[in-house]
Amino acid sequence: MAKLIFKILAVLPFIQSISTQNNIPFKIKENTVVCEALFSKDGKEKTLAAGLIIADQYVVTCYHFYTAFGKYPKPLYIVVRYNFRSNDEYDSVEATGEFSVLPTQYDFSKHHYEPKDYSTDIIVLKLAKKIIAPPIELPNFVTKQGDTLYSLGLTRHIVDGTTFINREFAPLEYVFTYYFAPKRNPIYIAVLGDVKEGFSGAGLFNAKGQVLGMIQFGWDNWSKEIDDIRSSGGISENIYNSITSGYARGQRIGFAINMGWLIDNYLIGYMHLPPPAIPKYP
Repeated sequence: MAKLIFKILAVLPFIQSISTQNNIPFKIKENTVVCEALFSKDGKEKTLAAGLIIADQYVVTCYHFYTAFGKYPKPLYIVVRYNFRSNDEYDSVEATGEFSVLPTQYDFSKHHYEPKDYSTDIIVLKLAKKIIAPPIELPNFVTKQGDTLYSLGLTRHIVDGTTFINREFAPLEYVFTYYFAPKRNPIYIAVLGDVKEGFSGAGLFNAKGQVLGMIQFGWDNWSKEIDDIRSSGGISENIYNSITSGYARGQRIGFAINMGWLIDNYLIGYMHLPPPAIPKYP
């Protein structure tokens, strides 16, 4: 069984300085936020994840961020940071996971998160006020193996006992699509690159800033399933060699839930307009 990574679940004692790079494409930067869930009144026990603005008052991210893998029933307080202008300059707004539901919306107040069913690892947060962000744009073409995609996740490093959180823009290689049991689950988009703990909830974008999916988890160690996918013809020999050399360099495979499936099953009522028709994978 492959080890899963970057389900961002560290209890962080002290956090400083979220930084952003100026070379991040506009849509990727403006649509990606940092979600912070506090589980103690002193603010010392918290989790962080990336998230995507799906409408002017809603953010989608991973459910395991919201409950700290079941360690807590729900956060005491949620803050969403957005509109990053410099290392320490950004706007913030409170958010909640509890709100009234329109007839067209999926009711997240009744949502059941099953850790072994990745398709349930979804939560929509409602912001306390509307914020301005570019509308999510979906691709009108199918991505090919070997194409370069992008994500904007979180990384952390510790200096003299202080944990620093940085936003990290990562180019990723699209390598294959994959089903996880049960079969009702969506097809996942697998990418190879510098994905790690902290990319939970981060969007998967193409070069135009269009959203293909949302990263949820990954394989830390080499999985026999990669060999099986190769044997079944799911990946070419060149892609297999790319994955092999990537793992040798310390890269890992991350999995993003298909945004088309995500919208169809969870997000239609939260977005301004019904989603346009987009290709299914593959």
